[in-house]
Amino acid sequence: MSVSDAISNHQQGRLLFSGSDLGMPIQVRQWQQLRWLHFDQHSIEACIDLDSPASLTIPYTEAMVLAAALKPDAQQMLNLGCGVGSFERYFNHQLPQLSITSVEASALIIDLAKRWFLLPENLRLYNCAAEEFLKQERQRYDLIFCDIHIADGHPNCLDTLQFYRHLKQALQPSGLLVINVLPRDNDQLLRWLLLIRDPFTHLMLLPIDNKQNCLIFCFDQSPPDDLEIIERASQWDSRYGSNLLHHCDSLVRLPVPP
Repeated sequence: MSVSDAISNHQQGRLLFSGSDLGMPIQVRQWQQLRWLHFDQHSIEACIDLDSPASLTIPYTEAMVLAAALKPDAQQMLNLGCGVGSFERYFNHQLPQLSITSVEASALIIDLAKRWFLLPENLRLYNCAAEEFLKQERQRYDLIFCDIHIADGHPNCLDTLQFYRHLKQALQPSGLLVINVLPRDNDQLLRWLLLIRDPFTHLMLLPIDNKQNCLIFCFDQSPPDDLEIIERASQWDSRYGSNLLHHCDSLVRLPVPP
């Protein structure tokens, strides 16, 4: 079974764990080298290839790595929505010098990540909601990943201006924030963009092919121009065997407000 087959047929495979979290049934299943987690009838939430644990198997996760390619000098990263540790495994392998602070709201997900998904040891991992972590955090990060959706829903903090202001406070002035959102329609996406635009001057969108996911890249300072983005994506692909260049044509640079 390929990763795409697993995503399409996520209730197939050998059942390893069954429980509930946030009122939703949650399962861990495996077929051959693929092990995945999914909620209820929703598509796969996370997946690991046990033959290549550091690989990013879900399409939008590799696209989020474009943020790291655009900040190759990043030293401190904050990952909001650690989940089963896909980015922690990836960056520990590819960029072991990158210091990562991880935040996950669900104690059960953390336990499953340790039991079934090879979550790296010795992580700075906080079990709390992203918005609560940001309220008390004083450190500033070069790179912030925010992926806090659960199944097809989203936490209420994504609908508040305060959350995005706290994200900006946690980001270095030259840093880069990437947010994964799953808007149900264009109106919801527009509402989020209007909130994010308040603290962040420069925004870029990356819709994911044939998926509901849309990535929002947020800069306080001017982002690289198109040619530089292509060059950095190409360099990352050559070094790490990814396919970031594929996403560059889909990037949409939003107009800067007057």
